[in-house]
Amino acid sequence: MWMSLMLEAGTYSALCFFPEPETGMPHAAMDMYMVFTVEVAE
Repeated sequence: MWMSLMLEAGTYSALCFFPEPETGMPHAAMDMYMVFTVEVAE
């Protein structure tokens, strides 16, 4: 999935809560997340 966002400068995280079909465990619990930083372009 792709999503276009307008975020202010800062640090954010993206997490996936879809469940793993075999275990039912959310993907975020299996390290499917990303921390990212938005910076102001100069």
